[in-house]
Amino acid sequence: MMWKTRKSVSFCILVMTFLFSRPLVAQDTGQPLGSDSNIVYEMTGEAQIHRADWNSTAPSQPLSVADEVNNSDVIVPVNGTNVTILCADGSLVQVTKMMETPPCDTVAGNTVGRSLSDNLIDTALLNRGGEDVQLLITPNGKMLSNQPVFQWAAIKNATQYQVVITQNGKLVWKKDYIVPAKVRKMDYPKDEAALAPGDYAVKIEALNIVGQPLSLDTPVTQITIVPEAVSKTILNSIKAPKVKSVNKSMMAYRTARVYANNAFYADAIKTLEGALKINIPEGTNLTFKSDKPHSLRTGAMPYILLGNWYTKIDLSDYAAVAFRNALIVAQQFDQPENAAWASVQQAVLLTDLRQKYCGFADGSKFFSSVFGSGSLVKQVQQQMADAVKALGYEPTCVV
Repeated sequence: MMWKTRKSVSFCILVMTFLFSRPLVAQDTGQPLGSDSNIVYEMTGEAQIHRADWNSTAPSQPLSVADEVNNSDVIVPVNGTNVTILCADGSLVQVTKMMETPPCDTVAGNTVGRSLSDNLIDTALLNRGGEDVQLLITPNGKMLSNQPVFQWAAIKNATQYQVVITQNGKLVWKKDYIVPAKVRKMDYPKDEAALAPGDYAVKIEALNIVGQPLSLDTPVTQITIVPEAVSKTILNSIKAPKVKSVNKSMMAYRTARVYANNAFYADAIKTLEGALKINIPEGTNLTFKSDKPHSLRTGAMPYILLGNWYTKIDLSDYAAVAFRNALIVAQQFDQPENAAWASVQQAVLLTDLRQKYCGFADGSKFFSSVFGSGSLVKQVQQQMADAVKALGYEPTCVV
């Protein structure tokens, strides 16, 4: 049986990412860390927001925990609600008065303002060919740990796997691994030295019962182990607020965001999924039976970020699940802005042109209502027009 990873034909697609997900890579050359933005840490009730780059006549929209807020955005607490903001510098501030902006200090490396349409990028997404395509989940890209845990998707008809690490074409080590599970995991081997800083190639060979590879073209994932000083600098940059009781899930969220802002996407995904108590590769997803309103798990923004980060490391199937989760959360907990972003992000990954059109259409309604016009609205509408042209008709979307 032959299988291989197939890249889609390169074409210009819209991938919306917020300013806080733009990577500013931390290196050992003294380059500053990519700082985080201010985020909603806690809410005692309902609140709304009017963002600085929206039209002045645009209506305020519901605010939710984990949303980003900038110093120039206007927060509107409802009926005495107390909104607590975790500022980019790690301090906590409260917004209690009507029409008050978050009183956070500006942090070096943090971009003030919310020009969402500045972050449109071109990309060629990685298509997964079903069960016969293997993808390494982690390590993937830049990694903080020099002894990473290995996790990969199961391959049909494989009875064992072989983990192979090379550097500049030379073997570093390889290990056989047998485990009857849907998603495979392997701790870093205790009998192998930690990986020195540098670039490596990781390959997971799926083997049959007699130890032969199921493919002659196994995909290879490139990873980068950063110097220990870089890891320590990033970890030390994440400061918990000086309060008696720290919200651990929100601090994990902040940690994940800082990881991603410095292009450690696999580490960011692992940290945030742990805080959300989900594991998309293992199929552990949403349930809200015991969740309180205004918690990390009931804010759609974390799931949107997961989708963005999975896209960054070419795991588009998992990104699609994350965006779908984001849309479910946004709709269930009345978050129109997040629902618009989730719809558009999900539409980017869809192959069904009718669903793609409707996803962009849902996002277009919100963006048109707050921006009126502009490059963001025009590009979303162009995506709709392209889908109509390809289909030969305009689909009817169910509201």
